[in-house]
Amino acid sequence: FVTAVKNDFFVSDAPDKSTMDSDVKRIEYYLKQDPSYPDLNFLIRKEFILYSYVAEEFEEQGLKNFSEESIILKNVKDIKFEYYNGSWGNKWDSSQSKKIPEAVKTIITLNDYSGKEQSFSFISKSGILK
Repeated sequence: FVTAVKNDFFVSDAPDKSTMDSDVKRIEYYLKQDPSYPDLNFLIRKEFILYSYVAEEFEEQGLKNFSEESIILKNVKDIKFEYYNGSWGNKWDSSQSKKIPEAVKTIITLNDYSGKEQSFSFISKSGILK
């Protein structure tokens, strides 16, 4: 996903120096196996900086594809996304459809503390139509 996110505040030693952080980011969500529990995963959120001048600075410093990764949920069995544009489907390619979906349904399956699986779903509307 590409999104606008709240910037953190940084203190710089010089007012003309870049803080190397922008409000436009590429966000990825994916599962990463929990090394302690092979049948469970961590839900990971990875955030990439998109501004080209910042990316060029990072490349010069050997930090190509600068990103920040964080665990946002543990005990995850599965995550699925469905996309709505008149009907629900499990694939979306904005480069082919030339627009974003009207809504995205996220379905997360977790192991609760008793070891039982529980599924949760929520729908996010883009707020930007046509």
